[in-house]
Amino acid sequence: MRVVSGIWKGRVIPSPIEASVRPTTDRVREALFSMLGHQIDFNEAVVADLCAGSGALGIEALSRGAAHCRFVERNRRTSRSISDTLKLFEISAQYAVVICDDALHYAASFPESEKPCDIVFFDPPYAELLCNKLMRVLLSSALLRQGGLLVAEHDTKEAVLHGNGWQLIKQRTAGGTTVDILKKE
Repeated sequence: MRVVSGIWKGRVIPSPIEASVRPTTDRVREALFSMLGHQIDFNEAVVADLCAGSGALGIEALSRGAAHCRFVERNRRTSRSISDTLKLFEISAQYAVVICDDALHYAASFPESEKPCDIVFFDPPYAELLCNKLMRVLLSSALLRQGGLLVAEHDTKEAVLHGNGWQLIKQRTAGGTTVDILKKE
C-alpha cells in the first residue's frame, strides 16, 4: 500500500498485523480522492479517520494538505501500528492524534468545544453494518460540521439510507465495495 498523491506520494504505508484489517486499496483510494477533489479543498481541512485500520485514508488526506487528522481505531494493537506509521512519516501530534476508541462512541461523545471535522472517513468492518448507525450519531454530534462530508465505505449489500439530514453527493461501486460521499445538511 502506497500514498497515492501529495507530499508523501509513493511512500509505503505498512499494513497492521491484525487479520481483521482490510485496508482500502490504492486504486479505490485514488478514485475516492479524485471524487473528493471536486467537492472539497484538502488544504487546511480537519479530518477524522474512523475505524482507521492502517490509517491510509487519513495519511492520504494529510499528504494532500489536511491540517489535522484524528485516527480512531478500537483495536489497541492496530492503534499502536497507526502511531508507529505516523512516527515513520514524521507526522507530529500537531497534525495527527490516534485515539483508541469505538468509532460510534467517539462520535457520540465528541465535545462541542473541539474543532469539528470537514471530512469524516468511515470504513468499518463490513459485517457489522454500521454506516446507518454512524449517520444517525453524526447528525446530533459535534464531530462533523454542517456542510461537512462523510465518506462511507461499505459492502454493496448494505443499504445506506440517504436523506434525513444527508445529501448523497456521489456513489461509486467497485466489486463488493460501495463508497458514498454524503453531505451533512
